Amino acid sequence: MAEKKQVSFKEKLFNVRNSIEPISKEITNTFFKSKYFDVNQLLEEVNKALNENRILLTQPIIDNKVYSIVEDLDSDEKRE
Repeated sequence: MAEKKQVSFKEKLFNVRNSIEPISKEITNTFFKSKYFDVNQLLEEVNKALNENRILLTQPIIDNKVYSIVEDLDSDEKRE
């Protein structure tokens, strides 16, 4: 059985960033006559990339501030 190479957390984050495709602006704002992208499309792309790299994103509210925390499920390393 071939041994699976351990990927560093930094490399996983790099892979996440590089795998997210640009979101096209397809929805029209009739009031301002401009286009925008659907935030749900963005969340879908980001969540897919995070899941593929076994990274967990949480956004707890601490002292009335939102924190973004990313954690590597394989090493328990995290960034805030």
